[in-house]
Amino acid sequence: MSKIAWTDETWNPIVGCSKVSAGCANCYAERMAVRLAGMARPGFGADDIPPANAPEHYACVITPGGSWNGTTKLVESALDKPLRWRKPRRVFVCSMSDLFHESVPDEWVDRVFAVMALCPQHCFQLLTKRPERMLSYMRWAGHPDTVGRTDRRTKIDGSGHIGNHICGFANGLSWPFPNVHLGVSVENQQCADERIPVLLQTPAAVRFVSLEPMLGPVDLHRSHQLAYDGGARVMSRIDWVVLGCESGSRRRPCLHEWMVDVVRQCKSAGVPVFVKQVSIDGKVSHDMAEWPAELRVREYPSRSETTDKH
Repeated sequence: MSKIAWTDETWNPIVGCSKVSAGCANCYAERMAVRLAGMARPGFGADDIPPANAPEHYACVITPGGSWNGTTKLVESALDKPLRWRKPRRVFVCSMSDLFHESVPDEWVDRVFAVMALCPQHCFQLLTKRPERMLSYMRWAGHPDTVGRTDRRTKIDGSGHIGNHICGFANGLSWPFPNVHLGVSVENQQCADERIPVLLQTPAAVRFVSLEPMLGPVDLHRSHQLAYDGGARVMSRIDWVVLGCESGSRRRPCLHEWMVDVVRQCKSAGVPVFVKQVSIDGKVSHDMAEWPAELRVREYPSRSETTDKH
């Protein structure tokens, strides 16, 4: 089970990343990668030059100094994990990476989507800080010319290898897959204005925004209006909002009024909102009983809302 309150499991078929904006400064995944490398966990390693015949964990996704180095690694041993989970669950995809990182080949993205197509019982949650690549991939993958390519069919061959997917018909699912929720990470108004309009153009069954770490006030209506007209009408195109303060010893301030304002925006637009964690007296609190009443809300998008939206 995951310690992330809004999901049930984390799944990391790809690891490695690089920092792109202020929200990345104190990246929890980077800190965790350093610890996992020290434990020789598969998919992580700080060696600049892997030895001959090195095991999987010698992949160079972090520097010897303990920072992301911009490379990514496909962890074959983790790819089929969701196939072994019988009980339906929410699955946060690539919590230790960004599926749409510039160094991730389309073929790796294909294989991740193939697994998601083969597991319609699960709800897969993808977050990115690179929405332009996500938009490009989702449009390309759903294009009739791409769907018609027989070499992109979802399959598991005799050796158990998970092949690519044929997007429009994979495992009987329509495109975009109804069990795949796409979101963007937003930490301040600038990032909201840059990323949310791109998300709103992206084919997805469910679209969501994660305001974590929240580093400043965010007017979601303003971000929407950069792509569409009409505040509340556009707000309804986002299906879910998650928000929370930053954690860790170097955490930056997150004022209650910023979070309360976002909750109010969501309530007025009928958008489910999930408050993950709140700063109380300089400490990170996960106990809702300690929070201001306005922030005691943990809602999810209902499965009945997971219909195609273009």
